[in-house]
Amino acid sequence: MKTALITGVSGQGGPYLARKLLSEGYHVVGTSRAIAERESQNLVELKIKDSVSMRALDLQNGQQVLDLVDQLRPDEIYHLAAPSSVARSFIEPADTIYSIALTTVNVLDAIRKTDKNIPCFIASSTEIFGNCLSPATASTRHNPQSPYGIGKSCAQHQAKIYREAYGLFACSGILSNFESQLRPRNYVTSKIVNTACEIALGDSDKIELGNIDITRDWGAAEDLMSAASLTLRQESPDDYIIATGVSHSLVDFLEIAFSRVGLDYRDHLISKDFLIRPLDIKQTLCDTSLTESKLKWRAKMDLNDIITQMLYAELTRSSTHEKACKLLGISTPKTQQNVIGINTAN
Repeated sequence: MKTALITGVSGQGGPYLARKLLSEGYHVVGTSRAIAERESQNLVELKIKDSVSMRALDLQNGQQVLDLVDQLRPDEIYHLAAPSSVARSFIEPADTIYSIALTTVNVLDAIRKTDKNIPCFIASSTEIFGNCLSPATASTRHNPQSPYGIGKSCAQHQAKIYREAYGLFACSGILSNFESQLRPRNYVTSKIVNTACEIALGDSDKIELGNIDITRDWGAAEDLMSAASLTLRQESPDDYIIATGVSHSLVDFLEIAFSRVGLDYRDHLISKDFLIRPLDIKQTLCDTSLTESKLKWRAKMDLNDIITQMLYAELTRSSTHEKACKLLGISTPKTQQNVIGINTAN
C-alpha cells in the first residue's frame, strides 16, 4: 500500500485530496500543528476522519519535519499547509511570508536529506501573478500584489531550485481560487453564500462588502485537488496552472448566489470602504492548456454548480434537506449526494 503525506490536510483542499487518495487505496497521513477536534472538523464533514492518520507537526521546525519524513518514507508528499487569507496577510505580512517560505523549504530539504526520489507537490497560487492583462501560464512573470502572493512566489521558486539543484521531483500547482462547502466563513465567497441563505431564511437582511469590481477564476476544491496527484504521476516534474480557465466577476458570484434562493443582491448590498484591501488584484486570468494536455485533466464543475453546492450545504446546516431543495428550486432527490448531480459531503 502506498503512503501519501499531506500537510494542511484539515484545511479546505486537504480533505478532498485525502478522500481521493483514500479511494485509490492509499494510506493517508495528515499533519496538523495540534491534534484537536476542531482541527479535524473538515475531515469529519467528508466522513474520512477515521481513515486519515493524523500526526502533530510544527512545520516551522525543520528537525521535526525531517524526522517525520525519514520515519514515514512516504511515496508522495503534498505540501498544502500555509496561511491562506490574502486579506489577513496585509495584517500579518511578516508572519505570512515567513511561514510559507520556511515551511516549504523545510519540506523540500527533508526530502533532499532522506530520499530525493519522493515526489512532492507544492501548493502555489495564481496570486503570484498579480493583475493579469492576459491569461497566465506557468512561465508568466511573477508580480505579486500581497504578502500572501510574495510568500507563494517564494515557495514556487524554492521548488524550482530544489528540482534543478538536487534533482527532486518537485511540482508546483499554481492553484486558482477554489471553493467548497468547507470554505471558512471569513472569506468573501463564503460570506456571500452564508448571507444569501440567512436572508432567504429570514435571519438577516443586508450584506456588507468592499470592492466587488474584481474578476477571479473560481474552481471547485474537489476538482482542483484531483489534479494535484496527477502532477506527481508524470515522467518529469513541472509547474502547472490548476484552474478552470474561465473567469467571473464577483458581481457574477453575487448574482448567482442570491438569485438561486430567489433574491436580488442589489436589494441587500451595502458597500463599506473599511472592507477594501490596501491593494487588490482586479483580474485573474488562467491559461490551462498545458495542464489539460499533459495531465489529461479539466475542471468538471462550473461556477453555478459550485455556488449551488455551497448554498445547499449551508442551507442544510440550518434547515432541512427538503427545504433546501425547495429554496434552490430543484427537485428533491432521494439522497443529498445527488443534489444537482454534484457530490456533496458523502
